[in-house]
Amino acid sequence: MNIYLIVQVTLPFLLLFLSFFLFLTQKQKIRLQNIIDNYKNAMLQANIEAEENIRLKISKDIHDNIGQLLGLAQINMYSLTNELSGSFRISRIMRDTIKIIDRVAQDIHHIGHELNDDHIIAAGFIEIVRNYLDSINISKGIKAQLDIEGPPRQLSKEKEINIFRIIQEALHNILKHADATKITIKFIYKIDSLHLIIADNGKGFDMKSVDLSKGIGIKNLYQRTELLNGHLNIQSMPDIGTTLFFSFSIPSYN
Repeated sequence: MNIYLIVQVTLPFLLLFLSFFLFLTQKQKIRLQNIIDNYKNAMLQANIEAEENIRLKISKDIHDNIGQLLGLAQINMYSLTNELSGSFRISRIMRDTIKIIDRVAQDIHHIGHELNDDHIIAAGFIEIVRNYLDSINISKGIKAQLDIEGPPRQLSKEKEINIFRIIQEALHNILKHADATKITIKFIYKIDSLHLIIADNGKGFDMKSVDLSKGIGIKNLYQRTELLNGHLNIQSMPDIGTTLFFSFSIPSYN
């Protein structure tokens, strides 16, 4: 009888203690997970900032060194053309060479701008994406188009730069692997979200037989998307093409 009374008295306290212990344990798990998530985000941010610093250095080197050397080469070629104007064949070769140097100089100029975050912000997000697609149309002979649904919205500097880098990475993968003849980028602006669709008509792949976690390009896409608290969904079919679906939260309309 005494044991029964003891159990009756102590059992509620034991249950209360157990509940409190489980509560603390769960709270510790949540705190630990938050620490891990914050660490991962900090590492992602550090890696991306280091990458952007390297891009900026390359951009400045292109402008200060390679661009100036190409400009000097153009001047020398013009001088040689004038000196050798008596020979039609040589003059034609020189003029063609000048055109090639001019084209290389323009391409390097565009690359330097695309690597420079400040230029992306100054030129405007939509405009820099449009220019990037135009350069692909001209240099690669691929039909690349931009579609916009809904009124474009002003995004934060960090978000614009990272989304542009996502587009660059995705298009680099397409040009390298897909054998596509058409690329479509579509921005869909919603009340509080931005959806980005990047589609190609290339050779595609079997989703069941490919481990997407092993590709460096795909990893970069996921990392930048994660840094923006966004979501990425990939769909692909052999001989049909690949479509990337991104979604990002953006400030609601005022």
